[in-house]
This record gives sequence, C-alpha cells and structure tokens, in this order.
Amino acid sequence: MSIKQLNFEGRDKVEVAIMRLQEFEPPEGYYLAFSGGKDSVVIYDLAVKAGVEFDAHYCVSPIDPPPYIT
Repeated sequence: MSIKQLNFEGRDKVEVAIMRLQEFEPPEGYYLAFSGGKDSVVIYDLAVKAGVEFDAHYCVSPIDPPPYIT
C-alpha cells in the first residue's frame, strides 16, 4: 500500500495522521513510549511534524520474540 494513496479529500496518509494528532491532542500533550523501532520512529516523526506537545520516553520492550533477541 502506497503512502501517496489519497483519500476522498485528496490527502495522503501522513497528512491525515498529522491532522488526527492535532485534532485529538490532550491538554497535557501525548505520552510517547519510544523503543527505537520503526513504529516508534514513525509516530515520533509524525508528532514532531504535527507540532503537538509530547513527552517521548525511551522504553526497551521485553516483548520481542525469542529468535530476534541478541
């Protein structure tokens, strides 16, 4: 699925995600659990681009499947 796939309003997925972060921003800002994985990096980047208040906290996830633990 392409990131440039547009919705009916002509917005791509990044624009929609940024708008949603701005629309639903809590008064105290977001609490961002950051593990350094691809999902965390994407949401961190979206929060920065959205210009919303957030606290990013680094967390090492103990939920990795055994074959991936080194």
